[in-house]
Order: sequence, then structure tokens, then C-alpha cells
Amino acid sequence: MDSASQLPSPDSNSSSGSKIAIIVGLGTLLVIVVPYVLYLFCYQKKDGKKFTPPRQNESGEFEFEVLSRCMWNFIGICLRAPGREHSPTTLGFSTRAYTYEQLAIATNNFSIDNRIGEGGFACVYKGFLDGKVVAVKKLETGSIQGKRQRQQQGQREFESEVETISKARHKHVVSLIGYCNTEDHRMLVLEFVPKGTLKQHLHAEPTTMEWDKRQKIALGSARGLEYLHEGMCPGIIHRDIKATNILLDDKFEAKVADFGLAKFLPDDKTHISTNGKGTPGYIDPEYWSNCKLTAKSDVYSFGVVLLELITGRPHVQHDENLVHWVSFYLHHHCIFYQVLNMQMNVGIMATPLLKKAFVDNNFDALIDPKLQKDYNLEEVKRMAECANACVNKLANRRPQMSQIVWVLQGKVGLVDLKVALKGEVSLVDLNKALKGEVSLVDPNEASGSGMGQAPCSSSDYETTHLKGIWMKTIQE
Repeated sequence: MDSASQLPSPDSNSSSGSKIAIIVGLGTLLVIVVPYVLYLFCYQKKDGKKFTPPRQNESGEFEFEVLSRCMWNFIGICLRAPGREHSPTTLGFSTRAYTYEQLAIATNNFSIDNRIGEGGFACVYKGFLDGKVVAVKKLETGSIQGKRQRQQQGQREFESEVETISKARHKHVVSLIGYCNTEDHRMLVLEFVPKGTLKQHLHAEPTTMEWDKRQKIALGSARGLEYLHEGMCPGIIHRDIKATNILLDDKFEAKVADFGLAKFLPDDKTHISTNGKGTPGYIDPEYWSNCKLTAKSDVYSFGVVLLELITGRPHVQHDENLVHWVSFYLHHHCIFYQVLNMQMNVGIMATPLLKKAFVDNNFDALIDPKLQKDYNLEEVKRMAECANACVNKLANRRPQMSQIVWVLQGKVGLVDLKVALKGEVSLVDLNKALKGEVSLVDPNEASGSGMGQAPCSSSDYETTHLKGIWMKTIQE
């Protein structure tokens, strides 16, 4: 017999070690639990008191839950013998790496009762970890198992998501706490955002979301995207902005979430060539057709979200795209004809319908009827203008997120709004305009020169100026 065959295999050694660890863990469990239970029983009986419910700590956990978690943590440590498949692989980031056992304990073994979200490739669970509530995003096994090539692709996407979120630190972006990366399991430990998704509150809840909350969510999510695009180096393109990926905290502050499709955009590049990915109804049509991903692709998707906030309609309803539905309304009311860059001649745009929409404030057919006309008209006009600019069919006609933030904040007047949204001025010039140091408006254009119009009175200045800018846009 070969001498090597007489030696115990590594697997058998690991198995023996695991058995010993289980025995030690169970023994420790009995040593701790039995005296604790006896103490409670004797204490209650001695004093003749009725059984009182266990106390809760500041995190809302009962005493026995804390004790149980500590014991299972101890057993988990014993079970993590060298060479086991659940040993985590660090990815070289500063973010903490957790083991599968730690996250299983935190989520009550990924109980259905702890499940707070579910998507096509992952489930999200609520858990208690390190004394605080967290969200654990667990990629489905089927999405990362299979052929070698698919496994490698899944690993690359996972590492990309960890890298992306680990570098983002902003009030309106969901924070990454840690991750788990083993042979069979890939998970993210994320900041817990208690109010769920924008989609749930806007489309699933029986109650109506008030307008002030919608305005707050629009501005918060815009700031989050602005940070990803312009506040990070290199910038990040989210690639899947939608109502489901905007989470809300207790104060309805918005947080951008889910970076599974995100890409870094190097400073020396204007776009990334990649296959079109995203959610139908939110995908930038230009990116879908030419496979050139830019930050303006996120801007388009954000415009759809703004339309959802305004209209209360989902991005797709009865097989009808929301942008198409809005463009049909705009075709008849001439408010946002640029939504799909429709071929409209100057004569149509010069009709009184445009003046009726903005001067007479005829937005009732566009606003969510559940609001029952309880909204801030000025904010509606600003958000609608932003949505209009964002969903322009041509990417180079869309604004930057920083410009959208300025408009939603109300720091740019409606007279200067179209100029700012077209990207013809810098934020420095916008800031100077706010201080009254410069004017963003061309007086000749505003007076109608070059368009065959007579100079307008001060009362008609804003309307005429908006008409002039829109006409110029179509003629370009």
C-alpha cells in the first residue's frame, strides 16, 4: 500500500475539526443557557412574581436575542475552520469583509420575515450587525453559479459594485458598510433606509404622497446624482436610475441606491462603449441605439423619475411609456414639446397654447390627480421644466445634474431657466447672475429681434423670452 494513501486527507481533517467545533460550541451553549434559564425560573418563583416580558435595549432587541446572537457568533467562530468554502475573500478595499456565518446570524438565517426587498438577481434582508440595523443584499445563487465565464462575469460585477459604493460618501447616496465574498456567496452590507423605495410610496401606497415630499425627494436624489457625476473623481454613471432605486429615510430624504450596473467614467473620456443595460421605460434612447454611455444617460432616467413625481403615473402603464404619454399631452398643450424632440414647426409653437400653459398656469391635466390641486405651482413649473430638459432625445441637449439642482432649488429665475438648462452657461456665471453681477439673458433676443416680433412689454417679457429660446432650440 502506498504510504501517501495512509495519510488522512485535508477534507477529513477539516471534517474532524468541524465536528470538534460543533461539540465545543454546543457544550458552551448549554453551559450558558441552562444556568440562565434556571436563574430566571428560580428568581421568579422565589419572589412570587408573575413572568414579565424580557427587556429591550436601545436597538429594539430583547435580552435573549442579544444572548442568542452572542452564542451563535461564538459557534460561528468555532465553525470557521481553515479551508472552508465560507472563508471570506477580501477584495483589497478598506470596507470590512464579513463571513457568511456572521450575516446569516444577523438576518436570522435569511428568514423570510427579515426580507424587505426582492429583485431579479438579489434579495435584501433586514439584520442586526455590530449593534445596529443594516440591510444585507444577497445575490441569488442562480445569478452567480453556472458556467465558468458566467461566474467570472458575476465576480467582476460584484467587485465593481463594491468598489463603486465604497468610494461614495454622501448624504443622498446609500453607504456601504461591508461585504461578503466567498466561493458560493456574494453579499453587500448596506446602510438601512427605513421608508423603503420611492416606487412603493408613489405607486403602491393607498395614501397620497404630498407635493412637498415629492419636491424634497426630487432635490435630494438630484443632489445624490450630482455628487456621483461631478463630485467624485472619476465620476460614476449609475446606469439604472429609477423609482425603485431611490430609497427614503424617516424624514423622506432621498438616497440613490443599487450600483450593480454602475460604471466609472475616466476624466479623459467623454463616454464608455458598452452594451445597453437598464430598465425599460428609463433607458436613454440614444445610449440604447449607439451603446455610448455618458452621464447624460442618467440624466434621461432622472427625467423619467421627475415625470413620475409630477404625474403620479409609473414609468410604464398599460404598455405605454410615460415619456410617450407626456409627449401626447404636450403635443396638445404645447408645454414641453421637447420631450421627444418632436418635429414641430415654429408656427405651431407660436400659438396661444404656450402662453395658456405658462401664463394661465394650466397644469391640471399633467399633475397627479390624487394631489387634488394641492401643490406649489412654482415648484411644479420648475420640476416640469427640468423633466422636459432631461428627457430630450438628444443627449447633448440635456443639462448636467448640477444645473438641475440649481433649478429645483429655485436659485435660477424662470427667465434664465432655459439658458441654464441648455448648458450654455457655467455654474460660475450662474452664481454671478444670482448676485446680480451678470445677466444670462440676451436683451435683443428677449425683445424679439431676429424673430420678426415687436419688442414686448415688461409683463410679457418672460413669456416672449421663453418662446424665443424654444424657437431657437428647434431651429438649431
